Amino acid sequence: MAAEPAVAASLAPARPFDPAASRREVDRIANKVAATRVALPAAIHDVVFTELAFAREITDKDPRFALLPAVLAGRKGTCVGLGTLALVIGEALARPMHAVLVPGHLFVRVPQVQGGSATPAFANVELLREAEVVDDDFYRSRYPTREPPPAAYWRPLSQAEVLAVVRYNLGNEWRRRGQLDDAIDSYRKAVAGFPDLAVAHASLGLALQMAERPQEAVAAYDAAARAEPGLPGLAENRNLLERTGDANKTPKRGVHETVPTREELGRAAETPAKKRAPHPSQGDLPGRAPPL
Repeated sequence: MAAEPAVAASLAPARPFDPAASRREVDRIANKVAATRVALPAAIHDVVFTELAFAREITDKDPRFALLPAVLAGRKGTCVGLGTLALVIGEALARPMHAVLVPGHLFVRVPQVQGGSATPAFANVELLREAEVVDDDFYRSRYPTREPPPAAYWRPLSQAEVLAVVRYNLGNEWRRRGQLDDAIDSYRKAVAGFPDLAVAHASLGLALQMAERPQEAVAAYDAAARAEPGLPGLAENRNLLERTGDANKTPKRGVHETVPTREELGRAAETPAKKRAPHPSQGDLPGRAPPL
């Protein structure tokens, strides 16, 4: 995660982050976690959420809540920000854990000591519920995927792929601000680090389409289709581009742009899945989860 401060600084250069200070704070928290001498999910709950009062952020779209240095400073984060914090705590303690992506959400898994054939190999740790351990069905009911799932989902993510999710979120923020060149740059870095992430390719295509670069947009949409055939909303945006034949035609509001809003994502960890209309706006996490 060492590259993350530079990513944060690129979005908010007036508030530079100190990587060394972030490392010291992570080590301080990790030492507290180690001192509890309980199972890692329980230790993260006791130290991070109870003693240090870290909180989840599920309504504010500001990408700082997905950036580790800002999460450490403000003690608040999205599932990506809090998930990254858990990963670096595990790294500091030499306790392996990994991030897992499902449509619209990220959680972490911690290996468990096998106590018999019924004991799962990993514990799913839900950071938006203060490190509660939940089973796979919790996620499958709230973030359904087709079977077999697309390659981006339900597998361990590398550090490069986790950073790509952060860059994808940053691209969404640049696009919301109307800074399309910056959005395109962030999306390109996201797909380079996480080629399986179809929604990042689709979002790159959308930004290129809005920037009046239709040929490049088509190439990005094609890459999204290869990564996840049938990605909701992809065909609509591509058809709009081809139907109008006009690079100045921006995808209209109401066209499905492949990802839900963070408000929707933030509720999905606590409420059952519901049917909903196509999303009118780009979200801040990859996927198409029902209201969270």
